[in-house]
Amino acid sequence: MSSLDKPSAFPVDLRFFRNPVMLKSLYPYELIAKEFSLIKTFLAAFSTFVLCLSQQVLSNEILPCSIMLKFGQDASGPVAEYRLSAQLTNRTGRSISGVSVLFFDSAEKLLGNTELDCTTNAEFLTPGSTGECSMLMQTIDGKMMEKFGTEMWTAIVNVQLQKLNSIAQCKTLGVRYGEESG
Repeated sequence: MSSLDKPSAFPVDLRFFRNPVMLKSLYPYELIAKEFSLIKTFLAAFSTFVLCLSQQVLSNEILPCSIMLKFGQDASGPVAEYRLSAQLTNRTGRSISGVSVLFFDSAEKLLGNTELDCTTNAEFLTPGSTGECSMLMQTIDGKMMEKFGTEMWTAIVNVQLQKLNSIAQCKTLGVRYGEESG
């Protein structure tokens, strides 16, 4: 066994230096610099891989979602707005401005698709946070009340609520990332 094959307290494996040319050209600090460079390259590649998969983190996720009926007022009278909403946790490394979803009834029958807006006061859903994403699905405005009367308007509002209340879950298809300013 040569002296180069024996374990030593020296932090570099000396068996690497069997070639005399390498022994002269690579000092331990150069080896450490090369190893550090390899580690940086690995971390950069891993980070890129994780970011590429972040899209798939939210894809095909099943979320409970429902219709929220909100009443308001316009120039013609009362307004009923039906908003599809869901709570979303952003597990990606980027801010999200919207999420594309398919929505289903409780029997998992496909009812439609839409993009839910995840911005609140022009703020995106930041990484690691949970927030509401919603979309205005339908509006029944005051003009309909003028045209059909209060009783018919109320009946229309209730029928539409009953139809839209069949939405029970949403399946995410993808996300729209927010444009970072800076």
